[in-house]
Amino acid sequence: RQMCIRDRKFIVVTSLGYARAFPTPVMVESIESPVPWGFDYPLPGWPVAVLPAQGDEQVIMVTDYGRGIRVPVAEVPGRGRQVLNRPDGETVNNALLARPEDEILLVTESGYARRMRAEWVYAAHKPNDKGEVLVSRRPVHGIANIEFGRPVWLLTNERLVPVDPAGVWGEDDSTKTYKLRGIRKGERVRSLVR
Repeated sequence: RQMCIRDRKFIVVTSLGYARAFPTPVMVESIESPVPWGFDYPLPGWPVAVLPAQGDEQVIMVTDYGRGIRVPVAEVPGRGRQVLNRPDGETVNNALLARPEDEILLVTESGYARRMRAEWVYAAHKPNDKGEVLVSRRPVHGIANIEFGRPVWLLTNERLVPVDPAGVWGEDDSTKTYKLRGIRKGERVRSLVR
């Protein structure tokens, strides 16, 4: 409960590129009330992430084909909106909160990665924007905020693998990725774990 009250909003992101902000005090009150709480109207798609936000961060969405977009939390309305206009067959499968100066790591299924600043992700100029391709090797199976000195853990089809993000090169204005050390032949990344 205390963690919920500390955060000002929860941002729900769906597989079809929609986002909606829920004020935390209203949610906590509703959840604790005698009448069960429920969504007044669900957003299209499956929930991909529920992100606790202070309000000064940006929501970053990435699709399975490596397309990404970012939008300030303050611009995500309480009624929801489509942030990313993704092509048919492409699905948002990752989302996180970051400040522009933060660094993030994107990892593909085959064990390649790109380290980048959050501000390098295409900024939405309008609702239902198309975003830009962030990585050249597809599909993307995970993104994570980087805390240098702490590993990011890859969940593969075989095991958990620690990765030092400092060992991944980062370039602005490039979609190039780099092979991660420690990934075995035939091993596939399923997700990232913090």
